[in-house]
Amino acid sequence: MDVEKVLIGNEEYEGKNSFQEINPHDGSIIGEVFNADSEMVKLAGVKAQKYFKDVKEGKSRLYERIDLLYKISSEIEKNAERFSILLSKENGRPIKLTRNDVKRTAAIFKYVAEYGRVAMDGVFHEADAFPDPPGNSNRIVVTIKEPVGGVLAITPFNAPFAQFAFKVAPAILTGCPVIVKPSPFTTISTLQLGKIISDVGVPDGAISILPGGAEVVNAIMDLSIIRLVTFTGSTKVGKLIAARASGMLKKVILELGGSDPLIVLEDANISLAAKDAVAGRFSAAGQACNTTKRVFVNNKIKDEFESLLKEEARKIIVGNPLDKNTDMGPVISKEARNELISLAKAAVNHGSRLIYGGKEIEGPGNYMEPSIIFDDSRYLMSLDTEIFGPILPVYTFSDDEEAINMVNSSRYGLQASIYTEDVRRGYRLAKRIEAGGVIINETDRLRWDFYSFGGVKDSGIGREGVVDSINNYLEKKLLSIKVK
Repeated sequence: MDVEKVLIGNEEYEGKNSFQEINPHDGSIIGEVFNADSEMVKLAGVKAQKYFKDVKEGKSRLYERIDLLYKISSEIEKNAERFSILLSKENGRPIKLTRNDVKRTAAIFKYVAEYGRVAMDGVFHEADAFPDPPGNSNRIVVTIKEPVGGVLAITPFNAPFAQFAFKVAPAILTGCPVIVKPSPFTTISTLQLGKIISDVGVPDGAISILPGGAEVVNAIMDLSIIRLVTFTGSTKVGKLIAARASGMLKKVILELGGSDPLIVLEDANISLAAKDAVAGRFSAAGQACNTTKRVFVNNKIKDEFESLLKEEARKIIVGNPLDKNTDMGPVISKEARNELISLAKAAVNHGSRLIYGGKEIEGPGNYMEPSIIFDDSRYLMSLDTEIFGPILPVYTFSDDEEAINMVNSSRYGLQASIYTEDVRRGYRLAKRIEAGGVIINETDRLRWDFYSFGGVKDSGIGREGVVDSINNYLEKKLLSIKVK
């Protein structure tokens, strides 16, 4: 079995040690990957520094970088099925989801290229509108945009390609050298995607991909060329990264955990709400940032809604991610699966009511049943943690005020959804929910890649999306020219 090599600029390197990627479906070995070491980090930094110098000196032209983005998008489309299969093997997402993930990745590169022709436009200022400083009528004053510098991009296992695109495409457009630290669960696919980018002709040093753990992340952050760290992952790790970056005055963009609520009012289409709640929670085995993680249902419709939830849960097909009919695959690791089952048992022991699932599915993979818990004891709510797996806690409320108080008691605030036939009532509630986005009468799995996406409170700092991601990589510079 060939060992995947570390990508530094446009060259591949063998490391001193390696690790194996394990298929969560059956425990088989997918492949082996070399880890990066401190010398590789230094080399990536040197190459990044040289590339950035070329960008600043005008040796890398914007139209050339835009053309590269179109080429990358095309190459991803050509390799779509190969990548989709590999991703399903790595992270256990059903093939119908990973096919969409790869298609989406190609689209993001294309969107960045399309918007890129105007994204870096500067602004001419009519300085003569102000009396001070004196002499403004004899000055040309403009604001121009420049690349921020080197970027450390840390990607997650659950959406490795889309997050790669959001972090790498803007870097290529703006001329920021980017060093990617992928999840250990999805390193092989990330390296292979990186090789495609290298092969289309990006300049040496524009991108490097360095597998490894915390020591690699810290070493990359220490590089002087790195001016921005963009991370998608858990809140716990995000806080550690933010603390370290702030000590070096490096910018951070953090897309962190969530505990997204789905609120069902008594006037809602409850069949639709139940269907969306189950699909939103279990389609990726609950391993997604913006997905239904808590349900709040009005007491008046509790019993009917409970029946509908169980009915929808019975329809979920759990199995091999490569089967086109599979709705839910395995959890990423045995450790994660065991923690989730223990969590469900603890909730029941504290007085909550398990109405569906809750057990391990026997076999070699990391499978468990889709699980629904009426958290009457509010044990799970008291933990105030992100449940990253196929467990759906359900709560009841008597009126809108109680629902809002319960929803906002969480330290997270990524997205939320409200189901009601009264759009004005839904709008009023949406304004009060502490979240980065609120969806009315649809699942909060919705995301528009061109628009702003991100959370408040412990769900992150900053926003992603084509426009926001590009702006994250730019600094504004004021330029004044005296003409007389």
